[in-house]
Amino acid sequence: GGGGAAVCLRSKHRPLSVLKNLVREEHGKELRELKDDEFCAAHLASLCESAYKEYKEPMSLGQMVNYADLPRVMIENIMPNHFGVSLDTDAIERIWDVNS
Repeated sequence: GGGGAAVCLRSKHRPLSVLKNLVREEHGKELRELKDDEFCAAHLASLCESAYKEYKEPMSLGQMVNYADLPRVMIENIMPNHFGVSLDTDAIERIWDVNS
């Protein structure tokens, strides 16, 4: 698999049970059987599943965002409407600069 420096591999020797269960239930494998890139893919899948589960909760304040709409959606919707933060011209320029 991939290089050992990947952030997702930090938990490989002490993975959360949600990750163990995902791999076992979805693929019939144990985590120790996975190559590094497969482990990272499973780690990402577990993060996405957890986020979606929380999003579906009745009182959830979560908001789904299409990655293709970033950073525009942060500027036009998330910051002002979700977080209640108005952005001045300098802040908007900094967001675009960081994004480029």
